[in-house]
Amino acid sequence: MLASDVRALLTSMKDPQADLASLTSCAGQLLRTALESDLTERQAALEQLSRVFATSSGIRATCLSMICGALIEHGCPPEPLASPLFLRIGELLPQVIELYDLCAAHSEESTSEADHDNSEAQFPTVLEQHRERFPALYKAWHDLDRFAPAVIAVLSTSPQWRSMAQCFQEQLKHIMDRHQAARWLVRLLAVVEGGLLLIEPATFSGWQARMSGIADNYQLQTLLLAALNDNAISIPVPPSAGAIDVARGIGPQQSPDEVSGRWDFYSWQAVQGNLQLPGIEHPLAREYKILDTGLPAEIPLFAGQRVLLLGPRTQHLHWVSQRPFGHLKANLHYEYALTPDSCRNWLQRMYQQRRQA
Repeated sequence: MLASDVRALLTSMKDPQADLASLTSCAGQLLRTALESDLTERQAALEQLSRVFATSSGIRATCLSMICGALIEHGCPPEPLASPLFLRIGELLPQVIELYDLCAAHSEESTSEADHDNSEAQFPTVLEQHRERFPALYKAWHDLDRFAPAVIAVLSTSPQWRSMAQCFQEQLKHIMDRHQAARWLVRLLAVVEGGLLLIEPATFSGWQARMSGIADNYQLQTLLLAALNDNAISIPVPPSAGAIDVARGIGPQQSPDEVSGRWDFYSWQAVQGNLQLPGIEHPLAREYKILDTGLPAEIPLFAGQRVLLLGPRTQHLHWVSQRPFGHLKANLHYEYALTPDSCRNWLQRMYQQRRQA
């Protein structure tokens, strides 16, 4: 049954007269059947659909991307899709960058220095003005948006492909301030795996952990609270089971549960000569405080791993349980506690390095 729906969609995609309504109808039927099919059938469907990525654009790309992304999110290994999809993205990005540079230059030339900040607002208008002059570039710009659901699905479910896709990071950063899909892809490619050292200077308590799949610092603190409550210390208001599932990527993407924050995060450069954090109004506290809206990838490294110094929570004590990417699994794995002497030693090394910088 699923195989026949795949054939119907591919036939419709080959028809130059097929409109959005007919393609959407075929795609909807395919997805409904896929949800009732076993994994072997879904995987065969993904392999067939992956073969036409190289020649798909416009509304056909939209349908193809949504279907293939959904198949991966429902358990299909992404390997058959990832290679042709990333080859396609590699073809599109130079064209998108070329159009970006043309539009950005035009916006700057037509904007006085006093109105320079308005160039961002003018960008969509300039983009449309280039539609007739550079149709291939214009199509590539929007095809990158259309393929984003499939790319996000692959990157969310496969750390290996996330690592391999790092080659796109700089190109995507170049256009991310004007291109919506590029912003999300940059954020997803910024997800890091590795060691995380945590020290609370006020108590000389510390913990070694490893993190994976964590997309922002709200999610990081939620998982930190859960890990420490389970392994090391009692958290006065630990996250609910539902909030923890949301943060781990095994529950809904958002729930009505609220998370009560315990700490503000600081980078290792904030440590003072007395091995404590500066007061909240101190210039160093403002300079080295790590924002909740930031990314774990932005946490500075010390001795080869990311380090968070934990200070008392000063604002935004509660937030709604949610995560940026619906199908990205995340974890903060607690390894062991540090002794007070070990915490002092780490803090002393951090202070010495900051002084020498």
